[in-house]
Amino acid sequence: MHNIAAVVTSTLAVLSCAWHANGERTNEETRSPVERLLRAEVRVGNRVVLRGIANDDGSPDADEVWSMAHTVKLYPTKDFADLKVPADAEEFMVLGTPIPPDGRLDNPVHETDVVFKISGGGEFATMALQIEKVDVLFGTSWWKVPRDALDIRFPSRLVPRYLVAKLKKPLRKK
Repeated sequence: MHNIAAVVTSTLAVLSCAWHANGERTNEETRSPVERLLRAEVRVGNRVVLRGIANDDGSPDADEVWSMAHTVKLYPTKDFADLKVPADAEEFMVLGTPIPPDGRLDNPVHETDVVFKISGGGEFATMALQIEKVDVLFGTSWWKVPRDALDIRFPSRLVPRYLVAKLKKPLRKK
C-alpha cells in the first residue's frame, strides 16, 4: 500500500500546476516542453548520402529551424562512398549529374539534383552543394552544410504549406 501512495504522490507532483510566489495558481505545467525531432538529409538523385537528426522544443518556426540547420551533424550513409570523397578532405562539393534534355525542366526537383532537406525548415535543390567535415576526438567526424550555403537559399527554399501558416514573420528576408 505504501508503494501505491508513492506512485500517486509522484504522479500528482508531475501533473500539478505551478504556483506563483504569492500563492496564485497558474495553468502552466511544471514539466519541460516536449521535444520535436528534426530529420535532415542530403540526397543525390534518389539516394540519401548524408543523414542527421537534431531536436528542439517545438517552438521555432520554419525560418528559425532553417537558420540553425548549419549545426546539424550529418553522418554518411552507405551511398556516401559512391561520391568518392578523399579520406583527408575537409571540404567537398557534392555534385548532381547533368539534366538530360528530355523536357523535364518543368519539374522543380529533378532526380539528378542534389537536395538538402530538414523537416520543419524546408528544402532546396541544386546542382552542387558544398559540405564541410567537422572532426572531434577519437576519430569520430561528421559533415555539415555551411551557414552561407543555407543563407543564400533562404528566400528560394521550398517550405510545406502547413509550416508557412505557422511563420512568425511570413515576409521575413534573410
